[in-house]
Amino acid sequence: AIRDLQARWHGPLASDGRPLRTAVEPAPALAAMSLAVLTENIDVLIENAHSHGAGAISVTVRDTADTFAVEVHDQGPGFGPNPDEAFQRGTGHGHGIGLALARSLAPSQGARLQITNPGPGPTVSLLIAPAPE
Repeated sequence: AIRDLQARWHGPLASDGRPLRTAVEPAPALAAMSLAVLTENIDVLIENAHSHGAGAISVTVRDTADTFAVEVHDQGPGFGPNPDEAFQRGTGHGHGIGLALARSLAPSQGARLQITNPGPGPTVSLLIAPAPE
């Protein structure tokens, strides 16, 4: 999924002078989430960072002992004084329903989407259970 997102997003981000950096620690990270929902969630997070953030966008997958955290980080100002408003339709600084949709899709797969650093330099994390062995 991470290699695919690099292929999809490298061109659009590079054309705007926005590098995309990815890291998976440890590799491979096998998550208990459908590829379609995982891809939709990560695309929403990258699109949000691209539209509202600044600088490089980093996507890091790391093992947190009981989950995998897919963290999307940019160098922009962040979410403001009420970060949870970003997850409400038609509120905050957004124009669509992207983050609200992503947050509503995650629980259907046993995952959770949260703002782990509201900014500056915001990070949004998708917490996913590992695939059963």
